[in-house]
Amino acid sequence: MYVIGVDGGGTNSRAAAAFVTASGLDRESAVIQGNGSNPRAVGFEQMREELTELLSSLLKAHSIRAGDVAGICCGLAGAGRLHDQLLAQAELRKAVSQLGISASACIDVYADSITALEGAIPGPGEGILIIAGTGSNAIGRTKTGDLFHCGGWGHLLGDEGGGYRIGLEALQAVVRAADGRASPTSLTSSLLSFFGLQEPEDLVSFVYEHAGKREIASAAPLVMEAAEGGDEAAAGIVHQAVEELCLHVRSLHDQAGTFSPHVPVAAEGSLIKQAPGFQKQFRHLLKADGLGTWAESAADPLEGALQLAARRIYDTGKVR
Repeated sequence: MYVIGVDGGGTNSRAAAAFVTASGLDRESAVIQGNGSNPRAVGFEQMREELTELLSSLLKAHSIRAGDVAGICCGLAGAGRLHDQLLAQAELRKAVSQLGISASACIDVYADSITALEGAIPGPGEGILIIAGTGSNAIGRTKTGDLFHCGGWGHLLGDEGGGYRIGLEALQAVVRAADGRASPTSLTSSLLSFFGLQEPEDLVSFVYEHAGKREIASAAPLVMEAAEGGDEAAAGIVHQAVEELCLHVRSLHDQAGTFSPHVPVAAEGSLIKQAPGFQKQFRHLLKADGLGTWAESAADPLEGALQLAARRIYDTGKVR
């Protein structure tokens, strides 16, 4: 029998299948990619359609019979609240029914942070995952398996330490400098050039009429470069972002009350994984504040989804 893992993001989604044996997962398939399936971005009906197409492509590509699928685990962006997970799970059941997968198959939907944590630091055992891409959030698992969360409030209410907030604060630094409310910054020339603008005044129509989260977050690497080049405004923005991410980790310690000072802390997300200087600052502050020990991720969120799907199959006794 097979299990399927799904990593459903806002921009794209990925799925893979693995054959389940009594000793673990075997013969994992190649990954199939599809469109984004974040229900908060595309709606729950469109999410179902995207996942139906993704799963159908996976089954066809690897000649897997629908009746041989015993479980599916989907880690879904935009499903951080239980209500959203239940709605998404109901839609996913409609999708698998349409594909001919048995009604007795285990179907689970989790927030993408849970599958990411399982991939990065496989359970059981304590572990913390900080996620810093366009947005930010953190999740921790105690030795007893209890889960605690911090962040994930979205770009209007939270996402401190994420790429969007860094990009936005950089644009704010540019307009403060233009007003004379702050010292000149190299961010002015670099960001205007990056966005194809001529003057700081052009930012008004760009930001309010054209730019979305992704466009603003795309400026974050330029802020990192400027900080490493000694720009005071950029350095302040980056330092504040690092402190905010460490506050996420500290919140998990405070909530749980049981994490050790050496709990493994891994990271996911393009911002913290692709910016060495930013990661170095985070690791330094993490250690200095006694919040944990840096750990390289064991695997990606899709592998985490596969492992959780398999665990459900083992727990139900379908594999012996």
